[in-house]
Amino acid sequence: MYNVDTITLGINFRRQVVNEDYKKINGKLKVEIDWNYVLPINEKLKSKLYLDKKNAEIREREIQRNDYEVKRVIDKLLKGKRRKEKSVYWKGRYGLYSFCYNETWNSLTVTLGHELIRNYTSEQIIANTRQAVINYFGLAEEQIGEITLQRIDIKKDYRCKNKEEKEIIKCLVEKAKDKLYTMVKELIEDDEDGYIVKFIARGKSENSEEKETKKGSGYTEIIIYDKEKERKNKGATEEEIRKYKDVIRIEVKIKNKNLNSIEYKRQKKYDEEWETRKDLSKYYNDKFTSEYFSKYIEKIFGTNKFYRIDIALQKIEQNKKLKDKKKKKLCKLLKLINSVGYTKAETMWVKKYCKTTFLAEVALIEKMGINILTFSEEINGKQIKAKYIDNFTLLENTAKAGLTAGKTLTEARV
Repeated sequence: MYNVDTITLGINFRRQVVNEDYKKINGKLKVEIDWNYVLPINEKLKSKLYLDKKNAEIREREIQRNDYEVKRVIDKLLKGKRRKEKSVYWKGRYGLYSFCYNETWNSLTVTLGHELIRNYTSEQIIANTRQAVINYFGLAEEQIGEITLQRIDIKKDYRCKNKEEKEIIKCLVEKAKDKLYTMVKELIEDDEDGYIVKFIARGKSENSEEKETKKGSGYTEIIIYDKEKERKNKGATEEEIRKYKDVIRIEVKIKNKNLNSIEYKRQKKYDEEWETRKDLSKYYNDKFTSEYFSKYIEKIFGTNKFYRIDIALQKIEQNKKLKDKKKKKLCKLLKLINSVGYTKAETMWVKKYCKTTFLAEVALIEKMGINILTFSEEINGKQIKAKYIDNFTLLENTAKAGLTAGKTLTEARV
């Protein structure tokens, strides 16, 4: 089981009612928001939360835009198009629970760290969250409707055997592909003490004149970082820092839009009418976490061991099933990826041959038990002794910093 690090749950406080007067006059059904129900809850939530500077400014601008004269001018400029209202977020904490209330859409998100997840079932997590919201905001039980999943962060820890292995992993991450689906690889931080690499989704810019795209589509994000350094930077205790000594953390963050997409595909597959039934129990389990962690990470790092380049080339040359011409071609490709990285190598190979040829040869190398990502015989001026390292992304190579490798959620709770 790949451990779950963080969960974000959502509660929508909007309730709709039928406008009976409109129905009597026009003979048509009209559904409206029941503001008599929503507004008292809205005030209770805001009384316990705060607006940061950024959201206070957004709120002030929205109030000004809703002024009649301003609204009239904006509507004229937009030529009848509906203006997108910006969301205003109120924030706060209650114990280990973090709250974020969207005043614009009357929805509350609750983020739970691993302390509130680790030893509980999905049913217990929902019940505890419901009680926390009741206690903190003073709401009645019936005012809290369905609690749904908004985001789930799946993590895996790998403890490096020595400093050399840590350097090798860093090089492998740099050589890995630069793009995966809509995500783009970015080096956020890099120094001798540690590094942070993210695969961040990017969407089209709202301003068509801007060439750069904006970050964050709300689908998925991958982050790989030095956990020991992260704990030091956050001022953790010496005991906690020692717990994560030489640990590399991999996180796959499945966000709300991705969960909506999963729900849609699931409902469509079983010929059911689509609804966003993001029940926590469907996602907080061994099957989902393992499947979705592997879905993304295996496409970047594969499943084979990582070999030193000379050892990998030797394995290809010793393969008796391949012709010499094919061996030379595969060795050339492996050297190219080791030299310039996966993405640049792919561009160069496709330019000379084609995409199908590149993928077929990558698959052939992987089939031989050789990872397409290799490391050099020398890194930062130092000779590398290791002939290979284990694949740090696989479940069986989990560090003993979190769940024991191979344990399921059920076993870990015992």
